[in-house]
Amino acid sequence: MDWLANSPDLNPIENVWRDIRVLIRKQPILPKTKAELQQSILGYWETYPQENCQKLISFLQRRCAAVIESKGYATKY
Repeated sequence: MDWLANSPDLNPIENVWRDIRVLIRKQPILPKTKAELQQSILGYWETYPQENCQKLISFLQRRCAAVIESKGYATKY
């Protein structure tokens, strides 16, 4: 598949990182150091639900179709 330079990133890992970022920002005490941030990320990474990953992968075909239909322009994803 040709990939336009300005096309949206369809990599499911981007959604996982977004979810982890949201969880970290919801913590009562935010990480203050790089080490604390790494610890928080690893903690959420290790407990990230496998079902969420499967769901993201299952939507990938639909997301690709939407990008192709929009000729690389914005989609609802």
